[in-house]
Amino acid sequence: MASPCKPSGSKPATRQSSGSKLAAFVGGGREFAESEVPTYRGVMKRGILLQELSGIREGVDKRGYPVRDIAKDLTPMVLAQWKKSNAQFAPPVVVIDRCY
Repeated sequence: MASPCKPSGSKPATRQSSGSKLAAFVGGGREFAESEVPTYRGVMKRGILLQELSGIREGVDKRGYPVRDIAKDLTPMVLAQWKKSNAQFAPPVVVIDRCY
């Protein structure tokens, strides 16, 4: 007798089949766009790219590149992109502090 919750003949859900991989969620790895300030999604994509490249370069499993190291490598890249974007702001940039 088949269970009412699970149709007969179906496979159990796994991490791969349930779509919980970050790359499947945000897309594949890619460089920052030169003309844009990086978003959270952009930073995650760049981290995925670093992880993919480390596996190719070193011939190791992707899991051999800890998230802590990815974050350390991403930090100067994000800061450089923000500094470059801030330098492109030109007058008139108006910031109003309103007290009501």
